[in-house]
Formats: sequence, structure tokens, C-alpha cells
Amino acid sequence: MAIPDRRAAMALLLSLDPPPWALRHARAVGEVAAWLAARIDARGTPVDRRLVEAAALLHDVDKLLPANDPLQALPHGDGSAAWLTARGHPELARAVAAHPVTRLGDETRYRTWSAFSSREERIVAYADKRAGQRLEPMAARVGLPRLP
Repeated sequence: MAIPDRRAAMALLLSLDPPPWALRHARAVGEVAAWLAARIDARGTPVDRRLVEAAALLHDVDKLLPANDPLQALPHGDGSAAWLTARGHPELARAVAAHPVTRLGDETRYRTWSAFSSREERIVAYADKRAGQRLEPMAARVGLPRLP
């Protein structure tokens, strides 16, 4: 199956009837990721913009699943990847699976991830860190003290 475009990705997200906060976050991450991908691509570094946009919109779908859904037993990100794979979008799985800050905060896991992650995976993870309900300073998103 082809990578969903922005409209198809949004339709998948809306199929889960997300609460307003989840929809705001998904849209904010999608906007940041799309902007970054467009800028990187415009500078001559190839980026699969469609993958970035779809994965950014759908990165947190596991948070929207019913409490009794078996995918809730998986770590955050892995549940989203499994949900997308089951719906015919395995090409989005890697970009959504590794985005949680808890994985990126572990030095060993981060080194492995950064050595083997794609450009698209990095964009989605970064966009998620920058976008709460809107674009925010990185320090505020990951709980770091603000520098003077």
C-alpha cells in the first residue's frame, strides 16, 4: 500500500475520534515536520515528505486506542507502529516507533537510534519534541531548565 497523503493520514487519525488536545498536538507535529522536510528538501537533501507528514500526524495513535485494546500493552510508539502496520501502512512504523522522548533520553538507545535512524525518523522525533499543542522551545518540551 502507498504512503498515505496528508488527507488520508488525517482520515486515519479522525477514525479514532481523537479528543481536541490530541488533534491539536498531531496537527502541530505535522506542521513542524512538514516545514522541516520542505526546508531540508529545498536545500538539496532528499526527504520523503509524504512519509514525514503522515508519520507526524499519526505518531501518537496508540494513545487514542481503547484501554482494552491489546496494543495498549506495547510501549508507546510501538503500539502506534503496530496499529499502522495492521492497517496496511508498515512504511510508517519505524518513524512512529522511535519518537518517544523516553527512548531518546537513554544514552545507549539514543546512540543506536541516531546511528541507524533515517532522516525522516529524525524529523518526526524532533517535530514531536518541538510541538506540544503548538510550537514550543525545546527546553520546555523536554523539561530542561531555560538558559539565561
